[in-house]
Amino acid sequence: MIMILKKIKSTIKWFFSDTDDLRGRYRIYCYDKNDNEYSLIELCQQLTRHVIKLEDRIKVLEEENIGMTNALYELENSLDARIDILAEHCMVIKDV
Repeated sequence: MIMILKKIKSTIKWFFSDTDDLRGRYRIYCYDKNDNEYSLIELCQQLTRHVIKLEDRIKVLEEENIGMTNALYELENSLDARIDILAEHCMVIKDV
């Protein structure tokens, strides 16, 4: 029974372990066309970091897009109001 608990504990510890520990135990490499060697775990970590950066950048761009859209609507409303004022002043159109 104690052996089973130890095995479960070590399995759980391995499952939640840091990838730095995995890099030492599992040496999975891939090669590019120039025979440069890359660690698959390090490439996955780099990809994860880049994805996180891109997601953060997307959030910033979406916020900027919302701000720009709001500014354009405000500008449109302001221009419409000025056109209405000019139209009333010149008696061209009763209601625009």
